[in-house]
Amino acid sequence: MSVIAADSGKCLVCAAPITSIHFGIDACRACTSFFKRTKLSGKRFPCRRGGPGRCDITRGDNFVCRRCRFDKCVEVGMVYEGLMRAAKKTPKEDRQVSTIIETPSMSNERILGKIAREYKSCMDRRRVQERILISTANVKERLPHPTEEIYSTNFECSIRTLYISITEIWSFFKVLFPSLMERPLSDQLELFRTYLPKVHSVECFFRTIQIFGNCNKYLMCSAIMSVNKLNPEDWISPTDGGSNRSTLVETLRVYVNDQMAVVVPSLERAQITEREMHALLALILCDSDWRTDSCERLLSSLDEIRSEVLEDLRRYYKEELGLTEYSTRLGNLMTVCHAIREANTIFQECFRMQVTLFDLYTSEKLIQELFL
Repeated sequence: MSVIAADSGKCLVCAAPITSIHFGIDACRACTSFFKRTKLSGKRFPCRRGGPGRCDITRGDNFVCRRCRFDKCVEVGMVYEGLMRAAKKTPKEDRQVSTIIETPSMSNERILGKIAREYKSCMDRRRVQERILISTANVKERLPHPTEEIYSTNFECSIRTLYISITEIWSFFKVLFPSLMERPLSDQLELFRTYLPKVHSVECFFRTIQIFGNCNKYLMCSAIMSVNKLNPEDWISPTDGGSNRSTLVETLRVYVNDQMAVVVPSLERAQITEREMHALLALILCDSDWRTDSCERLLSSLDEIRSEVLEDLRRYYKEELGLTEYSTRLGNLMTVCHAIREANTIFQECFRMQVTLFDLYTSEKLIQELFL
């Protein structure tokens, strides 16, 4: 139930313009829906900066910290006394649950273990397909590396590897997040559109640092291919960009530098492990704020995934790393997560410019549909 808003005309939580009030205070529908959803779930989120009250939660900041957003809701007097969901199972449901638990084929594997296993399978399939591509494409230079099979690639070949990664990451996405497959196809595709470039950012910078030790020269752009960031003019053909080719080259150089400026410092500070990288592959999916009321089930699914990952991370920190205080490490990981989202914004802007100003990807309809 809502009534006409007070003279302030702004949500007390996020400062967004409002025309009505909810829960008896000047608050927008998005914040009240978030508050209700959090109360119903009984969840408490960690602060992205390691301590409550430090994060900016204005609408333009996309509510990046759920802990501080919830605390602000409480602070301004938001109250929800509705029915807390604790539905009892019917005898039939109890029998079904018992059957599922007793089925030998089901696994109690934790989510980070599942991600590790499925991601390895995904990368193995991509390597096989990329080796086949290398054997038929104009990719001859293998980079010197003591342990890794890495090849130097060009724009044409990278487009073909992108199709490989789209297919395999979609399979990875479906297997790891089955609750999202119950959503309408439009929701699945919208999530995947934002997820795919984030996965590529994580892979690019984490694996580049893992393989080369730094991002000073080479950047991984696929499972076994890399580019020399010092020579962006080698990535594209002599005809790409036409008379604006020099501008295109400079645009690519600026794009890479901007991406690195956002992501690399946070990665270097966090010094994330392989297991934390697997956690990141789920957290980047959940790092979004769907504001419409019709998305409450979707938000609930994303919250459940995020909570499961954070719970498994805490266990990992305590039991495997032997840490008693891990808030800084977790905070650093969340900072990387948000840096990846910012890098995705940079990617979207650069991709739109490449298509509209430089006529790249003109024949790649699927890629345009995914990224435009």
